[in-house]
Amino acid sequence: MNEITPSRISSWVSEWVQYFSTEEYQKSGRGRAGRCNLNTELNMFVTIFNWYKDSEQFESEAISLTCPVKKKHRKMGFIKPLPDKRKQIELEDAFKFFKHLKEPYNDLAMMQFFTAGRVGEIAGLQWSNIDLFNRRMLIKETCVWDQTNKTFKELKPFPKNREPRAVYINDEIF
Repeated sequence: MNEITPSRISSWVSEWVQYFSTEEYQKSGRGRAGRCNLNTELNMFVTIFNWYKDSEQFESEAISLTCPVKKKHRKMGFIKPLPDKRKQIELEDAFKFFKHLKEPYNDLAMMQFFTAGRVGEIAGLQWSNIDLFNRRMLIKETCVWDQTNKTFKELKPFPKNREPRAVYINDEIF
């Protein structure tokens, strides 16, 4: 691991950016789904490096190491701009979708839509975190499902990103 230096990462990133930018790669059938950056690979390497540093097995070897992936590598790993995809759902289309769902899924889907939350966050809402007077709710817990029979397993005390967030209760949610 001590031989993997920032300069080695720089040359690796440069080589792959150059390859993914070639016409040969673009014509290989991957052009439409062509690479935009190397962030996934860089993130994976940082994960592996952090595991190595935290491992008791390599503790003495890793004590002086610093992560060779730097901010500049993410900038260097840029290949082309992300394609502009319209990801917004029109409100009318959303309401049509909700209307076609059965109870209680339509209310659940609408709540998920208006809070921009995950289904586990909505299912895990607690009355103690809802303030109807001030029209505010705190998404604090998450419902965890049993994967074998899709039933309630536990209530995690935090959402996926581990930070509670406040959500305004609009008229539709109210």
